[in-house]
Amino acid sequence: MLSLSQYFRKGSVVSTIKLSNPAPSKFSFLLSRFWLRKRYKFAVKSMAFLSTFLFLFHFSFSQIKVYETFLESFENLKAGVLGRPEFTINGILVRVDNEILKQKIIKVINVHVPVSSLTLNLEDTRRKIEKLAGIKNAAVSIDNYGKLIITVSERLPAIINKVGSKYFLLDKDGLLVNEIMSRFERPDLPLFIGQGMKGKVEEGLKILIGFAPYTARVNALTWVGNRRWNILFDKERVIKLPSHDPLGSIERLINLDIEFKFLSSDVLKIDLRNEKFLILQPNLDNQNSRNIQKYPIGEGA
Repeated sequence: MLSLSQYFRKGSVVSTIKLSNPAPSKFSFLLSRFWLRKRYKFAVKSMAFLSTFLFLFHFSFSQIKVYETFLESFENLKAGVLGRPEFTINGILVRVDNEILKQKIIKVINVHVPVSSLTLNLEDTRRKIEKLAGIKNAAVSIDNYGKLIITVSERLPAIINKVGSKYFLLDKDGLLVNEIMSRFERPDLPLFIGQGMKGKVEEGLKILIGFAPYTARVNALTWVGNRRWNILFDKERVIKLPSHDPLGSIERLINLDIEFKFLSSDVLKIDLRNEKFLILQPNLDNQNSRNIQKYPIGEGA
């Protein structure tokens, strides 16, 4: 039996196994040397990028017709769905008595029938309507007959507000209802003068109600300094009310007038801003004295 060393010496393994050469081939050597040169490396990378770009461009261009066909099919399908009669709005019904307001609503929603209900945003339409002056709230719906139903609640004018030379109708919350050209367009409403009426109209109306025996002789209420009221009385007289508890001052004035008849005299100004005194300014054209008269209006007066 041969030993391992004798076996190798006899060439049994050498003759049967071909040992690999670890040295690179000439081609591999030349390729590695070629790749080390920057200009060749840059050229190969540029060619590869350009080839990829051209391939993708050619592929995309060849698919344009397919994309156009798909887009056309999608648009036809969309038009078919939107044009179905169960989704079509054939009319608009605005439930409001004010014809001018009705035309404003139709103009602001900008809906031209027939139109598909799937393309109409009802919530957005409602918000547009409620932004109009004179509308308190609105509801928008579509009935079973393909009509767009708009139901609005109008702001009811409570006063006429004069600001500068302009006249506005305001509701009880002091919010704008409409603009008018003249005070005589609504002689049935009281006149309030001044800016900043939001949230103050109800207080002014309570003053007029509290001044009930003489309300017919009141020309207007003036909001002064954004804090208190003046009553413009007949014969160009002014009643100045305090910022605190004007209704209480009105009540005291009425009680005093029963005894002293201030409101039937020729007094130009009645100042109630002082809680302790009623200050009267007489008409100087009819008075020889320029003294301003003061009367106590406290308890027991």
